[in-house]
Amino acid sequence: MAGPWHGHLPEFPLIRVDCFTEPKGGPYLIPSINEDRSLGPLIQAPRAQVFLLTHVHSDHLTGLKGDNFHGQIICTPDSKRMLLKLQAEKERKYMASGIKEENKLKYSKLAREKRETVDGVQYYVDRIRSIEYGETIDLILGYEDGKPLIVSVTAFDANHCPGSAMFLITTPERAILHTGDIRADYRFLDALKVQSHPALKPFLTGERTLDRINLDTSAFIGTEDMPHKDDAIRELVDQIAWFPKDTVFFFNIWTWGWEDVIKRVSSAFDQPVCVDRYKHSVYRAIHDDPDLLDCTTLYPSATRFHACERYARCAVCRGSPERLVVTVTMSEVKDAAYELFKQDIRKQVDDASRGEYEWPKTLMCPVARHSPLPELQALVKLFKPRSLSPNTLQAMPSGLEYFALPELLGHCLTPTAAKQLERERDQWYAGRRMPGITMLDTIPFRRGDADVNPEQDLSSPVGCGRKAAMTNHMSRVGIMLGNVQESFGDLPPGIGERIVQAMGAGVVLAPPRSVIMENLDEGYDTDEERRTARRPSRAKMASSAIHSTNAVVGVANTASDLRPVARLKEGLVKDDPSVIKTRDAKWSKSWSTTPRSTSESVPRAKSPFLKERKFSRASFAVDRAHLRALIAVACPDGEEA
Repeated sequence: MAGPWHGHLPEFPLIRVDCFTEPKGGPYLIPSINEDRSLGPLIQAPRAQVFLLTHVHSDHLTGLKGDNFHGQIICTPDSKRMLLKLQAEKERKYMASGIKEENKLKYSKLAREKRETVDGVQYYVDRIRSIEYGETIDLILGYEDGKPLIVSVTAFDANHCPGSAMFLITTPERAILHTGDIRADYRFLDALKVQSHPALKPFLTGERTLDRINLDTSAFIGTEDMPHKDDAIRELVDQIAWFPKDTVFFFNIWTWGWEDVIKRVSSAFDQPVCVDRYKHSVYRAIHDDPDLLDCTTLYPSATRFHACERYARCAVCRGSPERLVVTVTMSEVKDAAYELFKQDIRKQVDDASRGEYEWPKTLMCPVARHSPLPELQALVKLFKPRSLSPNTLQAMPSGLEYFALPELLGHCLTPTAAKQLERERDQWYAGRRMPGITMLDTIPFRRGDADVNPEQDLSSPVGCGRKAAMTNHMSRVGIMLGNVQESFGDLPPGIGERIVQAMGAGVVLAPPRSVIMENLDEGYDTDEERRTARRPSRAKMASSAIHSTNAVVGVANTASDLRPVARLKEGLVKDDPSVIKTRDAKWSKSWSTTPRSTSESVPRAKSPFLKERKFSRASFAVDRAHLRALIAVACPDGEEA
């Protein structure tokens, strides 16, 4: 999204990416560039002259709706056409219910901004300039030493959603690659190597080196391999074929990026997929994929496959006693979790076909649209840039993405670049100060040790594990105050940093299918995942990217407080929760009988420095799965920290 600098690019400060907000209380601050091309002291950011838009998910459009925006936007043709078709969900409801008869488009003014000459002649300006994949355009930005600065921008497919792009921005002296949101799977990387676009070739062959990659870090913490898109969709088609021929399927496609599911299902069963009028109008704007429109219909009775509005489903897919309706949920889960889900579904289908159990009402299609850690490592190794910056900084883990970059991706840079990345990272944290203390010291402990309960509010700040890791590292580089270091003096030496380094190797296991399916991610009014717009009555899917981050942070919290580690590992092996101890308390053997959304009872955990918090058995199982993986890597062979 906006990254650390509100969308500004330090190497090209007159360009902003995916952020259109106006600063409040003075200009934004961005780093200057040192002679060695590293980030230097903060300076006031100039007013941007050009705004790059990587794709049209709502979390990348912050500030664009305001009437005060008058900049020039550059995006792909499909993104431009889709952007001009977007509607707010409430407007779509008005249209569907007949309250309004005219569409109200959110961004239509961008294509027709009214201007007036000094003579009073009115004319219209299109504020959006489109750029095709592989096309290079030259921008004249400001002046340097009395001469215009000419910057070249090239767009490439980002494999995230229709129209999504990553941008290569170059001058003869500087070059960066901004990925936007990206799914850099093996086919994507192979295509980059084989195509060898003239603009990319010097950076792939080593003739030139990228100064920086602004990287999609949405899902790189706590993630390992995810199912490949083609494999996931093929297995979904196989699972659909197990059901009776008259079963109706509702695909919960609530944002752009899962269109391949529609095309493959339509092709496999020789039926179109029914979509609502809003989706159909946006699909008409996608010219790079003409087959998509041929796979859809506006007539519900013409098919048993539906992808209509999730809050205003057509009569066919609402369900009835005479009709089996199966909901297909789009999700981002790991291979291990998906394998467990497939085994569960296969057993239920077998039992239902013999009349021993009812047919499953939900299926999962794990089509990830963000790259996990191994894919990002492969992408960075391909270019070996001088440094990295995160595109995403989730509020919940307080910038954990940036903190973990050197440990998880430093080895993928040029030989001497890892230290530079550490200095830049530490400079960013050091700049987030309050009078007399660092920003770190203002972060309270979490209310739950290792709570990855899918019903937990994600606004909880991170806790002792995060603090331990940051304290351990920052004390070594000399930017932590003494009183902050003293408050963590009783932590096991080195355990925090070792857990952070082990995060990338941890396998994230999902809760049981019943828990996943009862916490579907249907609580968003936007076109992409934004926690600030979530409806309080809903919760995110337990296995989504942000929950993976939440789970790993929770594991680091627990691991920092558990000692001795050998005893902890013994408890994990024996599967005895009473053996797992915190600093001054242990898990209770007795379970309370307060249910949440299922009939399972809920355990309680007590600690002297934590408020009482409810845990589900599912979330406790996830914690132990994380702990097995992380402790095994961080403390092998029964070593005690």
